[in-house]
Amino acid sequence: MDKDLGKVAELQEKMMPYVNQKILIVLRGAPDTDSISSALAHKAILNSWGIDSTILHVEEVSHQENRALLKLLGIELVQYRPGFPFDEYQAISLVDSQRPDIKLADMLKKMPVASIVDHHDQGPLKADFIDIRKNVGSTATIYAEYLQRLNFLETLGEESGAIATALMHGIRVDTGDLITAQESDYLALAYLHRYADVDLLGKISLQNLSPITMDIIFQAYQKKEIYGSFLLAAAGVVRKEDRDAIPQAADFFLKRAGVDTVMVYGIVGEYIDCSLRTSSDVVQPEKFLQDTFPDVVMGEYGGRFDSGGFRLPLGIFKSLISGDDKDALSAVVDRYIKKQIITKFGFEKS
Repeated sequence: MDKDLGKVAELQEKMMPYVNQKILIVLRGAPDTDSISSALAHKAILNSWGIDSTILHVEEVSHQENRALLKLLGIELVQYRPGFPFDEYQAISLVDSQRPDIKLADMLKKMPVASIVDHHDQGPLKADFIDIRKNVGSTATIYAEYLQRLNFLETLGEESGAIATALMHGIRVDTGDLITAQESDYLALAYLHRYADVDLLGKISLQNLSPITMDIIFQAYQKKEIYGSFLLAAAGVVRKEDRDAIPQAADFFLKRAGVDTVMVYGIVGEYIDCSLRTSSDVVQPEKFLQDTFPDVVMGEYGGRFDSGGFRLPLGIFKSLISGDDKDALSAVVDRYIKKQIITKFGFEKS
């Protein structure tokens, strides 16, 4: 954590024009642990500099650990609804993403971007402040460094426990229980551990799967097809509030012997939500997805180098069926996904 010594000072300098104003911290997709914890830290830092802020998201917080994180730590997020007062805010900040949620793009396009902090590199960006680091395992790691250099948690008081606990959880999850952690992540954890509530962290990390989530995972496994070491599974039609069952299924299926790459997909609202997981040395998730699905919408969720969350627009498939026949829609989607996978890689079903 000795690199980029001037970054937090630069952040403060760039934020000074917004003192006594309001910044909108925008999260992308269904907020995950890394984005929630980073937004919480960003909000606390801005507040200490006299800048008011609100954390805004569009998609439902659906993962049981993330819901527990919000409840047990008392974290307040605002879910977008029509009529949200965007005109009260002078700029936006992006954490753990580099572009606003696509559903907010038109409403935010005229607002300046005050800051972007992320651990993915997604191309040319424009903002008052930018800190992109591919050599860390999570965005939470970057914010832990900011807090350490500001001596922030030492002076914050009671609120420091919630921030440190959330950031520790963000680092743990985004590094796959530290399997992909870098030195900077371990150093960040060592700092945060002094202030975190470890017992509460354990409660957040050990949330039980809901019966619905277990049913979705079971149904997807029942419909799995295996091509060599590649496992493809359809979760069918999934409610928005249960969408996190899709990546959870992908994580679970990757543990199957003989499988090194998994893709699970399900119909969620107006999209096909998909999750890719791999332990292969040669599969690059982002390239794999973009090469296989030309209409892919990347970056809806945070991710690691060995995973990818993405969406496909559902509209074209709905036009191929009559009425609201979910079984027919699922069948059309299944045929398309299988055809793309088999055609691209020449797989034969085993």
